[in-house]
Amino acid sequence: MNIASQVSSPVSACAREQAATCGDVDSWVLRPLVVAASLLFLASLYPAASAAATLNFSDGKAHTVSGPATYQGANAISTSGTNTSLAVDNVTATSSVQNAATVAATNSTSLSISNSRIEASGANGTGASVSASKNARSSLTVSDSVVMTTGTGLAFAPGSRPGGGAISALGYASSTDPTAASMNVNRSSVTTSGEDASALLAAGGVINGTAVRAETSGANAMGVRTATTPKAGGVIALTGDSSVTTSGTGSHGLMSDGRNSSFFVPGSLISMTDGTVTTSGDNAIGATAMGSGRIVLDNTRVQTSGVSATGASAASTSRIETTGGSIATTGDNASAMTAIDAGTTLATQGTTLATSGAQSHGISVDQNATASVNGGSIATSGAQSAGVVAKSAGTLALNDTIVTTSGAASHGAVLSRSGGLTMTSTTLTATGDNAHGISVEDQQGPGTPESVSLTGGAVRSTQGSAIRVEGASLAVQAKGDAQLSGANVLDVRTGAAGDAVAVSFSATDTVMLTGDIVSDAQSSVDVALDRTAAWTGAARNVGALSVSDDAVWNLNADSNVASASLAGGSVNFTPSSDGSFRTLNVAGGWNASASNGRNPTVTLNTTLNEGGAMSNQKTDRLLIAGDAKGSTTLNVRAQGAGAFTSTSVTPGSNEGISLVQVGGNASAQSFELQNGYVAVGPYQYHLSAFAPGASSAEQRLVAGSGDAFWDYRLNSVQVSEGGLAPEGNGSETPGNVAPPDGDVHANGGGAGDNGTNTVASAGTVGNGTDTVASAGTGGDGTDTAGIGATGGTANSGDAVANNGDAAAAAATPAPIDRAVRPDTRALLVPQAPSYLAAKTSLTHHLIDALPMLHARNGVPSIESDADAAASRGVYARTFGSNYTQHTDRSFMQYGSDFDMQSGGAQVGADVYKRKLGNGASVQFGVFGSYGSGRTSSNAVDGESRSSFDSIGGGVTATYRFSNGAYLDGVAKIDRLSDSFSTNGRDVASTRGMGYTFAAETGYARTLANNWFVDGRLALGMVNVSLADTTDADGIDVQFGSQTSAIGRADARVGREFGAGEKRVRPYVRAGLEGVSGGNTAVMLSGYRFNGSGVGNSWIAGMGIDARFGKSTTLSVDGGYRGNLGAAGAEGLEGNLTFKKAF
Repeated sequence: MNIASQVSSPVSACAREQAATCGDVDSWVLRPLVVAASLLFLASLYPAASAAATLNFSDGKAHTVSGPATYQGANAISTSGTNTSLAVDNVTATSSVQNAATVAATNSTSLSISNSRIEASGANGTGASVSASKNARSSLTVSDSVVMTTGTGLAFAPGSRPGGGAISALGYASSTDPTAASMNVNRSSVTTSGEDASALLAAGGVINGTAVRAETSGANAMGVRTATTPKAGGVIALTGDSSVTTSGTGSHGLMSDGRNSSFFVPGSLISMTDGTVTTSGDNAIGATAMGSGRIVLDNTRVQTSGVSATGASAASTSRIETTGGSIATTGDNASAMTAIDAGTTLATQGTTLATSGAQSHGISVDQNATASVNGGSIATSGAQSAGVVAKSAGTLALNDTIVTTSGAASHGAVLSRSGGLTMTSTTLTATGDNAHGISVEDQQGPGTPESVSLTGGAVRSTQGSAIRVEGASLAVQAKGDAQLSGANVLDVRTGAAGDAVAVSFSATDTVMLTGDIVSDAQSSVDVALDRTAAWTGAARNVGALSVSDDAVWNLNADSNVASASLAGGSVNFTPSSDGSFRTLNVAGGWNASASNGRNPTVTLNTTLNEGGAMSNQKTDRLLIAGDAKGSTTLNVRAQGAGAFTSTSVTPGSNEGISLVQVGGNASAQSFELQNGYVAVGPYQYHLSAFAPGASSAEQRLVAGSGDAFWDYRLNSVQVSEGGLAPEGNGSETPGNVAPPDGDVHANGGGAGDNGTNTVASAGTVGNGTDTVASAGTGGDGTDTAGIGATGGTANSGDAVANNGDAAAAAATPAPIDRAVRPDTRALLVPQAPSYLAAKTSLTHHLIDALPMLHARNGVPSIESDADAAASRGVYARTFGSNYTQHTDRSFMQYGSDFDMQSGGAQVGADVYKRKLGNGASVQFGVFGSYGSGRTSSNAVDGESRSSFDSIGGGVTATYRFSNGAYLDGVAKIDRLSDSFSTNGRDVASTRGMGYTFAAETGYARTLANNWFVDGRLALGMVNVSLADTTDADGIDVQFGSQTSAIGRADARVGREFGAGEKRVRPYVRAGLEGVSGGNTAVMLSGYRFNGSGVGNSWIAGMGIDARFGKSTTLSVDGGYRGNLGAAGAEGLEGNLTFKKAF
């Protein structure tokens, strides 16, 4: 043993004096006696030098002691005098004294012990203790040592904070003078084995620990404990892979007790970084905070095992904070984290929470406590467990967190007695049998409902409801891109006490709900969908339903609501896989209003058959017992082949298909079809509104009895050449039908565009037969095709030539009853006439775009200009026309005229020229072309338009004879596009190709007095091929290919003025043009319709050719054409050409 001290030894001085006075004595006799006496005297002064003694200093000096050595007894090693310091290394200190400390530093002293062993075996013994009296500061450092006790491991009297400063009053009260006691524990182990023991205890003092291993094994023992005294709060900070392990019933890993804190005295604190806390035993707790106590865990793992064990528990205004790390419990009735009492807070950041055992909770807050969870995950496994629990006004806030539960009746979240839950970007999933995403129960009392707020994230239940409410009131607000799904989105039930239950559910933004919303008869559930929220499911006993803006309810089963309000929103009856249909019953009123200029929409699935008897009507339905306000658009998703719904021109109240019935007040405009019609193939159904008194009592499905209800029924439509079919004298009741604008009026006379429709469609044999003309033979003039014609063509007595063969005439579905209305036919969709005009209009356009010789050169090839005409050069050309194309199809053959405007521009160049020896010449050129145009149809079927363009190019070749005659040829190819619309609604577009070839011969001759004459004869071919398409009404459009032959002959007479390089030649012209042949047929959803041929025309016009200088020419030409025969164009045309020779 080595003892070093700053105090001079009196024994050493005495020995020196004795040696001086006895210098003459024989030294070998006296020296041993002197040494022995000195050692005995030192032993009396330094009892610590004895192996069984204590080591105590109080002299205000600095001391160091190095072992090995052993000290025993109470305060076996201690410092007590002001400014006394002691450093001890490699010793053993033991004590068996009750309530005593083995190592102690008190009264403004400093004690450091390293590489040592400290034991306390007495009852409530303390291994090492540091304390300070008033106005005094003490410190103790334990490094690389082992501390073993049967009582408190390390105990501290009132105190201090890290760094040695007092933390009690901090100057708030002059009567409070804090003391300071601090300890540093480094790379040491602390073990206790007694009940109620603490491995580390800071009571108003401070412990800083690095790589500390603390273990307790007694019941109710505490691994690390801080306490607040009337002077200050205790602080323990553990870092560097420290660990705390406890075993025993009711043991605690960490305990921060701040119950003695006040306004002037802050609470206690435990912080742990990169550490581990492990407890085993029933009712054990990994980390506990009370009063103003606080626990901060950073990247720390907490593990508990035992029945009713808890990972972290906070009570009575305390706070527990975690960052990273994990908290896990094993055992029934366990909780990862709990908080109770107002002002108590749990806060986690990126922490993993997990429980394993029945009736366990991830996080539970109670009695106004709060918890904030950011990131991380919460998982529970075991029956009747829960991911998070909020009760008795406790509130939970989850942000970017994943919550999962497994086990029967294990819910993602449980709310009771006015608990609150806020979730942001959080996913909550329950997978067990009868496990719900959020379960709400046990209402505390009137006016204190639970609340759930969801922003983004998801709530899912695979075998239960997303939200289930029993005996509690609840307000749910979902927004952002939140998703809720389950067998039910919301399931509301009255509790065992029979208390009234009121639930409000609001979904906005892009929220997606999947599952039913159900309620028992005693409960009240209001649902609001806003913006672009979407709900897919059924409603059972829902109260007020609101659907606004672009929100949509996808209804997939029979549903009932108390009332409905739609402000631009939509209700979509989803198609069923088994072919069944659904009904929405509204017990009260239906209030519709526009949003962003758009009325609300209801989409229904309907089999378009003949309807009539209720058993034969296959459709979704809307039944409104109260009033219907505003206007709602009906969008019918058509199924089936279509059929005539009426045996007379005007449908009766028991004919057709009932879509909507209203028991209260309504109007004819309350419900209107989208786009004014429903398409079945190329044909239309319209909606008729039957007012109270005109409806059929036998057809009533809405609540009540009798015929005093509104009935909105879908019917096929017949049309005559003058418009919608006028009223007949059939079985309908004229004067009692109140149709919306455009529907059939009961008091005689046709109405607007949208009346009651007759529909034909492919696929079903209807009440007519197809008659197909045999090759080369016309029909007998009797049309017998009707509903259900499948790809056949009816013959109306006309034989249409196609490449020399007779083809079938246009499809002509027979009217409902030819004996009653022989002049009516089914009404086509409004875009159909434009489809039939497409190939004809493009053929016209390509013919107009042909750059024959005069169109390119602008001068006739007369003798005086032979050289100029034959010179090489470049040219630019524009052309245009405005025609009315007359049809050669009758009204019953779906023929109709259309207007057409087209034009274009070309640029070209003569790239090769050669004069031959006989005075003739040859010339070759190339050109590029762009053109566009539009058509409009005002057929009885409705207004429609098309817009087309072409882009292409070609080659030209010219042979000029020496006498003024010539041969000219042109070959051209174009890429085509065409789009179709009706009243501002784009319905279809297609692309294709055009091929044009033509040859022309002509002869020009001068006459007397500068007159001239020329004549031309041209033959050619035009092919138009367009791709198939499907339009907005679901009509399959097959245009096919059309090839037409061109023939043209004309002559010009004019006179030349001027001479030399400045001459003009005005002229007049006349001619004939014929275009024949070609497959004008278009297939519309299996029905064949023949469009009009281009036909024949006469042409008259005038123009002027001008020459400016030796190399520049300008030609302007305009004309008018009229049709010859049934088919042909009528209107104006023009051409302008500028050429520069070189």
